Amino acid sequence: MHAPRCGAQAAPGHYLIEHQFDTILLTEEGCRRFDGEKEKQTKFLSGELLIPWKAAVRAAFDEKTNEQVACEFGVSEQFAQMRMAGARVFARNALARQRRGYSPTWQRCTRGL
Repeated sequence: MHAPRCGAQAAPGHYLIEHQFDTILLTEEGCRRFDGEKEKQTKFLSGELLIPWKAAVRAAFDEKTNEQVACEFGVSEQFAQMRMAGARVFARNALARQRRGYSPTWQRCTRGL
């Protein structure tokens, strides 16, 4: 295998999810290697490290804007928007269930926030 080009160093995240770094960047032909499952794992891990799910849900219930979330966690507004999308849907659905008289399951999911 060839060494990564341009003096690239292994990022800590690649070791955390046990990626083999020497084969992750380029194929033998020099093309960028892509593994959808590893990309999905990386996206999940980066989201949890930068804006944890429980914090995103709490921010959604508090109706914080993308700008407020970005400032609070030191991320871009675009990343905050991506991370908050699911949390906002979760909060909206939980509040709708509560209004209809269903058990507020979101309280169990957000305990300790």
